[in-house]
Amino acid sequence: MTTPANPDGSGTPAQHGWGEPPRYGQYAPGYGADEPAAPQSAPSPQYGQGQYGQGQYGQGQYGQPQYGRQPGGQPQNGGQPGNGQQHAVFTLPTDKPGIIPLRPLSLGEIYDGAFQAVRHNPGVVIGFTTLVLTIASVIGAVISLPLTSIFADLWGDLADVAANDPSSSPEDLATLQGMTGLIPGLYGSMFGTLFTYVLAAPLAQGGVAVAVSESAIGRKLTLAEAWRRVGPRWLFLVGLGLLQGLATLLVLAALVALVVGMFAIDTGVGVLGVVLAMIGWIVFVAWFTTKLLLIAPALVLERQGFWATAGRGWQLTKGVFWRTLGIYLLTNFILYFLSQIISAPVGFLMGFVMITADPILMQITYVLTMLVSTLLTTIFLGAVVALLYIDTRMRREGLDVQLAAAAADR
Repeated sequence: MTTPANPDGSGTPAQHGWGEPPRYGQYAPGYGADEPAAPQSAPSPQYGQGQYGQGQYGQGQYGQPQYGRQPGGQPQNGGQPGNGQQHAVFTLPTDKPGIIPLRPLSLGEIYDGAFQAVRHNPGVVIGFTTLVLTIASVIGAVISLPLTSIFADLWGDLADVAANDPSSSPEDLATLQGMTGLIPGLYGSMFGTLFTYVLAAPLAQGGVAVAVSESAIGRKLTLAEAWRRVGPRWLFLVGLGLLQGLATLLVLAALVALVVGMFAIDTGVGVLGVVLAMIGWIVFVAWFTTKLLLIAPALVLERQGFWATAGRGWQLTKGVFWRTLGIYLLTNFILYFLSQIISAPVGFLMGFVMITADPILMQITYVLTMLVSTLLTTIFLGAVVALLYIDTRMRREGLDVQLAAAAADR
């Protein structure tokens, strides 16, 4: 069997090391086969019914023309069925049955598709993400309680050391004592919510990816349907966030240990080590994040095993790494300024709370600020990542053919 070359000239999937790609949302590989599909004894479910991974999206083989029939089921030979005239007519669905055209996407089309995804199905794109992040915020608030106690003890020790230091001015001591109730609560809330958001972000992105994939062919999911698709994969998605966080912490710890060792040799060498470590950290985070970017959509849409999907998502970025990284960085740059504008009222409220010196109110305000900014980032960035996944597979594996057939089956 010979796999056709990819539209962008990047070669066959086998040349990139991952073999034949799976069908969009199916367990079994077989996409790109030249042989006709084996006849089935019963009609397959339509695209989007049940969950990905159940049979074909529509009846028959994707990409095969329906001869002599219009989408409405009427013959196209100009006469009645059975008059002996046979005319093979290949009918294509519209170029844009949903939120995106079914071809490789430009940057503007990706951003437009992300906005259209929110407008087309806000109940899932916004509702699912809000539900996941709200639960993560509540869990983070619970985790922050013991963390706040730990930081309170550390801050108290720091205040005692400053009080026993003859060089400490009365103003410095008053500042330390005045911040005793606020700083521990702030740090406890920050680390607690950060931990839960790292774990919840892939899960929220999975829900957005399911909604975007259906909106691409003009279908609108309900919140219950989205959960039925994402729910069985929640452990994989949370595990992805955990592995990403652990790997990042391990690299950071290694860089810190390296810098400390260089300072032990010489101060000048240590300063050079700090500069090199910062550059290395930025490069690593950009590279590692980009290589993992397409795994979360693949976990919910392809529905294969965790490690198989992780390896495949890692390989999918080959040949499109710089394009993916550039779009990801530009999107984060835009979202940063938007989040600052939207969270500004909450920031004013936080400033007022700091004046009142109420630690409980301070923690609540911080959690709300994090929820608002993270919600905006996760919704739009999740839609962009899902469209990058679809765009990459359209460029590399001809996914647009399967999506066009699924849209025609509707």
